Amino acid sequence: MIYIGAAHTPTNIVMAAPNHVPTGQEVLPPALEFIVDSAREFPTWTFKVVRLNIRALDAGQQHYAIQIHVFNEHGKARGRIELANYNFYCQDVEFRNDRIRRSLQRGDCKRTSKGTVAIKIVRKWFTEPSLSEQMEVAASKIQDLRTNKLHTFRNQKTHVESTVLTLVRDHIMANIESLWEEVPALKNNAYNLTLHKFKDIQDDYAIAHSVCNGRGLTVVIQDDKYVIQRGRSPVEITTSDQLPEGVRRAIGMLKLVENGQFIRDMGFRAEENLYFVVEPEEEQCKTSS
Repeated sequence: MIYIGAAHTPTNIVMAAPNHVPTGQEVLPPALEFIVDSAREFPTWTFKVVRLNIRALDAGQQHYAIQIHVFNEHGKARGRIELANYNFYCQDVEFRNDRIRRSLQRGDCKRTSKGTVAIKIVRKWFTEPSLSEQMEVAASKIQDLRTNKLHTFRNQKTHVESTVLTLVRDHIMANIESLWEEVPALKNNAYNLTLHKFKDIQDDYAIAHSVCNGRGLTVVIQDDKYVIQRGRSPVEITTSDQLPEGVRRAIGMLKLVENGQFIRDMGFRAEENLYFVVEPEEEQCKTSS
C-alpha cells in the first residue's frame, strides 16, 4: 500500500484534492505503486493527487476514482494519470497529455495495468519533448492558425462582397432606365437585350415568384367537377357554381392562357385541366378560421 505522507513515501507525492484535509492515511491502490518509483526518478517533479474517491463495494472490494496531475520542476503541467475502476487489484491506469494525444490515431490516452510499462510511459511521454518534436508542434499550431484565419477572412470577404453587390444591384434596379441610356455596354450589348425585354424578364420572375411562394389550391377539372386540394388537406369535389368567387375567377383567367403560363396573384396553368390557383386572402382567412 502507498500511504501519502508516510515516512517511506516520496515527499513530492502530495494531496491536493479540493476540500480534503490530509490525514496521513490516504492510500493509493497497488495499480499506482509505480508512482513511487516515478517520484524517486524525478525528485524535482510534483505528483499532486487532485482527486481521491474511495467507495466500499460488496465482497470487500473498493471502487477508486483517482486523478494525479504531474508538474515538472518549473511548475509546468506535464500530464495527468487517472484510475477509475471497480477491481482493486487489477486496474488499467490511463495517461493523458497533449503529446500522447497527438501521437494517437484513435483515442486520447495510453493505458496499462503493468507497473513497468507505466514507468516507461511517464519517462517517455511526461518529460520535455525533443527540439524536433517541439518544432512539429509549433508548425502544426501555425498551420491551424493559418487555416482558421483564412477561413475567417474568407467568410468576412464573402459577407462584405455580398453586401456590396446587394447595394449595387439595388442602385442599378432603381436607376435602370437612366443607366441603360448612359452606359454603352448596356445600350449596345452583345446579347441584343433591350430595356423592354429586360423588364419583361424581371416581371415574369416576379409573377412566378409571387405565385410559387403563395398558399394555393391544386385544381383538377374532370368533366363538370372540380377536384380541389389545399396542401395536404382532404380532397374536395365541387362544381363551378360552388367554387369561391375568387377561385372561380382565377380559373376562368387561367383557362385563357397557354400551358406553363403564370398570372400574377392568380396562379398558373400546368395542363389543360390542371391548375394551381393562388387562394385569395379572404378565402385563406375563412379556411383558417
